[in-house]
Amino acid sequence: MGPLHSFQNATLAKQGAHALDHARRKIDHVATTKRNLRILAGGAKFSSGSKSMLPIHYRGNNMGSYVDSSLMPGESVVHRAKLSLWPYFFAIVIGILGIFAFGLGLLILLGLWIKFASTELAVTNKRIMVKVGFISRQTIELNLGKLESIQVHQSIFGRIFGYGTIIISGAGNPQAPVKSIQDPMAFRRAALAAQEQGTAVVTPQVAATP
Repeated sequence: MGPLHSFQNATLAKQGAHALDHARRKIDHVATTKRNLRILAGGAKFSSGSKSMLPIHYRGNNMGSYVDSSLMPGESVVHRAKLSLWPYFFAIVIGILGIFAFGLGLLILLGLWIKFASTELAVTNKRIMVKVGFISRQTIELNLGKLESIQVHQSIFGRIFGYGTIIISGAGNPQAPVKSIQDPMAFRRAALAAQEQGTAVVTPQVAATP
């Protein structure tokens, strides 16, 4: 039993060393991946293993965002808005309770999640951008110079819980209502302030006549 016992111990030691070496390689791989992701998030350049350095351009915190991917050179987001949960309160409650009824509640919650995740509203220093829908997508993009008005409609509950409908009107464009927006007044103020600032930059100063 002595030689057999020694052989088993040697085998276990060899397997343990192999497992430790495999774990070390995994840790090194994870550390390298995290380092490359930090470099990518910083908009820097990193090497892909070759001698050439590949430039990586990263815009915004959400790489899947329609707004971020549509920004033009020199354009930046000054305000973002999202849908409010309050108009869908009862649907959320029914969805949670319906989870125990053959999982139908999951379909309701999934539909609401897709609606929230696929709706984007933003004011940039050049335009207003709205995207609604995931598979069937509708977008609204209006230059601030063509913006005529932004109306805000709020019910009593909308005033209490801070949500409402915004109606965007522009020159040559039909009115575009967007419902259930969280803090619609903040969106309106941001759009008008961006429009005023853009007009102030574009309009030349006229010298006073002596």
